[in-house]
Parts: sequence; structure tokens; C-alpha cells
Amino acid sequence: MTIPLLPTLRLLFWTLLLTHLSSAQTIYEQLKLRNPLPTPNHLNIITELNGKWIAAGEYGTILSSTDAQNWTLHPTGYDKSITDVAYGNGIYLALGSDNRHILTSPDLETWTIDRPANVPFNPKGILFRSGKIWLVGSDSSVCTSLDGLTWEQSKIDDDFRFLRGLSYGGGLYMVIATDAYIATSPDGITWTERPTGITFEDGNKDSFLSSQYLN
Repeated sequence: MTIPLLPTLRLLFWTLLLTHLSSAQTIYEQLKLRNPLPTPNHLNIITELNGKWIAAGEYGTILSSTDAQNWTLHPTGYDKSITDVAYGNGIYLALGSDNRHILTSPDLETWTIDRPANVPFNPKGILFRSGKIWLVGSDSSVCTSLDGLTWEQSKIDDDFRFLRGLSYGGGLYMVIATDAYIATSPDGITWTERPTGITFEDGNKDSFLSSQYLN
């Protein structure tokens, strides 16, 4: 029996190609990052939490270190950027950049990704104070939580303000927003606007990005 040469060559070609692709995939899966360590991803923030340095950034990247020299990468399962982190009540929290996502973990190893109902769009300025976790966001919203999963929401006023930061110091909470807006509160409930007298030029209305208390 004579086997046609062309179909046989075609079969051999596809067999070799599939074998090559399978081998290449196996090699790819075995690749390990060597440089730069511990991550090539852009980092957005670094802060000290619970006795550790914590850095966070793109593609859900979270790193920790006890000496700022040797770093451990903690996979979160989140594929967007992390904009801020905090620690309180035995919980690590990270703010995701993708529409209200909040990541929580008891140990930096196991992460829960959630979109709590009362958290505003574009949450910012997460911090831990007075036994609560605090954050702010769009629509003049200030939110508090005990566990990072269930949140209560209040508003600093009836205007639709995009609150960009929250800090505490000198016995006062402070929020900042677009158009050089600043407000303070002794309890996080009753807020008083603090006019700055600053007028930004057109195109620079978002110039207030964060606030920090220095003593």
C-alpha cells in the first residue's frame, strides 16, 4: 500500500509543531523572575504598618520587609493597581483602583477581594483611627468599618465632592478635595470647611492630592 507523500508530510509537520509548542509552554511556565527583584512592577506607596514596611503598586503587588532590605512578595490575586494600604483591628487592607475594590488579609498571605456596597467610587485616604478603619471617596463620602468588609457611610456636606485624601493629627480629622477644598472634624461626623484662599489655574483643579500631619 502506498501512502500519499503530501498528507504524510502535513501530518508530520503539525505533529512536530504541536510538540514544539507544548515544550515551549512547559519551559515558559518554569521561568522565574531574576531581575529586578522582588518585582518589576511600579510601586505606588510605601509605609510602616504593624512593625513592617509595606509597599504596594501595580497588578496587585504587595511587598513586606522588616529591615527595608530584604523583601517578601505577597500574591493577592488582584490584577489592577493598589493605591493605598492600612492596618487595624488585626486586618491588612488595600484599596484597589478598579471601582470600589477593597482587599483584606489577616496575615498578608490570604487575601479577600470585595466590593462593599457602601464604599464610594474611587476610594482614597485609608487610615486606622479610634478603633475604626476610615476612607473617603467620591460624592463627599466618609466611610468607616471595623473589619474592612461591612462599611457605614456618611457625608461631609450635600455637594458632590471628590474627596482625595484623609488624615488625622492635632485632634482633628482632615479631608482634602478638588478646587483646594479642606474640611476638618473632631469626630469624623461634624465637618467644618476651612477656606484656603487658593485658586488653581485652569487644568490644575486637582492639585491637592494628599495631606499629612507633621509635629
